[in-house]
Amino acid sequence: MPVRDTALEVLRRVYELGINHFDIAHFYRAGLANALLRAALEPYPDDVVVVTKVGAEVADVAVIVGTGDGDDPRPDLPCDLF
Repeated sequence: MPVRDTALEVLRRVYELGINHFDIAHFYRAGLANALLRAALEPYPDDVVVVTKVGAEVADVAVIVGTGDGDDPRPDLPCDLF
């Protein structure tokens, strides 16, 4: 089974088992976490809680850096509000 299919299966199964809180961010694997959660659960059940982070970007594979002064997170929101 391809890795993506396995990830989708795991996400669906943990939801079936009662896990409904998912912590994602667009800078986790360049949006992969967001895309997998969307593919696994959309349309989202009413009880799903998605939390995210804004104000950072990936500088390289191992470094996450701040963006801006943190006063206005709105520019980052389209990356995580899917």
